[in-house]
Amino acid sequence: MVATRLCAAAKINLYLRVLRRRGDGFHEIETVFHSVSLADELAISERPGDHVEVEMRVETPSGAPLPALEENLVTIAARLLSARVTGPGHGGAYVEVLKRIPIGGGLAGGSADAAGALVGLNELWGLGLG
Repeated sequence: MVATRLCAAAKINLYLRVLRRRGDGFHEIETVFHSVSLADELAISERPGDHVEVEMRVETPSGAPLPALEENLVTIAARLLSARVTGPGHGGAYVEVLKRIPIGGGLAGGSADAAGALVGLNELWGLGLG
């Protein structure tokens, strides 16, 4: 049973300016971006236990390989959230990602999918996160 289904939209950068380097080694940036109609689809459902399982299906031709699931941003984000959630009905989930955004195409598909997984898990588990 799919408890929640959502789209994770691709985006394009219209403007990017790299600013000062921060103490943590990263840079401040100024950016303007716009989402586009191309999107991946996420289906998220509960599963028993505290394990989060992620499955990726690719529906777009891409020259870049799909990252190993353990290195995939969806897996990392979902498991980090699961590890911090306790209580009945929290922590176990199945996340299926249907990839339509080209992998490695510079359209932020991986980060959009990770954010979508967090939004979906928040809804599924009733966490009440902003």
